[in-house]
Amino acid sequence: GARSLGNKASFLHNTFEMYLGTTHTLQTKCTVRESLNDTNMKVICGKKNLQTIPEDIPRKVRSLDLSINNIVMIKTFDFKDLSALQSLNTSCNRMSHVDDGAFSDLVVLQELNLANNRLNTLSDHLFQGLGNLSVLRLDYNHIKIISSSTFQNLSSLNVLNLTGNQLNVLKKVQTILLFIHLQELYIASNGFTFFQSQDISNKSIGLRVLDVSQIQ
Repeated sequence: GARSLGNKASFLHNTFEMYLGTTHTLQTKCTVRESLNDTNMKVICGKKNLQTIPEDIPRKVRSLDLSINNIVMIKTFDFKDLSALQSLNTSCNRMSHVDDGAFSDLVVLQELNLANNRLNTLSDHLFQGLGNLSVLRLDYNHIKIISSSTFQNLSSLNVLNLTGNQLNVLKKVQTILLFIHLQELYIASNGFTFFQSQDISNKSIGLRVLDVSQIQ
């Protein structure tokens, strides 16, 4: 009867609420979406005209979107204590510098998107602490210099995108090819003047996809 229908309606309401979770806004106008069982918090700060990384990002965030802003650099403590973060998107900003160790607290991070910025140098300790990182996007920056140990500690890296930079000579990326776990490498549109098969043979043991298109 009516009581049964009421119980069903209540059950459906609770189920619906549990699925949707809660949404609220931070002082920086970022949107926080959180499941009720507290397992999947997303913070969305895209298109907020931000010039710096917000200081009020909740520590339990799993996914953080900072894309399409005016952020010019990432400082050492900008992501401090965000140890639950699994996905970080800082694409389409104006970043020309990232402090060494800025990502060192992001111990479970799996995806890092730094595409469409103004980075020109990748230093030795830039990706320190990112042992669980699987996907790294650095496409469409101004990268000319990659230090010899930049990617050394990225022991889980499967996909690396360096498309649309200014690497010019393949020697700058040859150390990357030594990574047994790397499956996809995108280095198209980098001004390579020539490319020979022996440049990668006997090095790229696990490579499944290699994009070096638009060789001049």
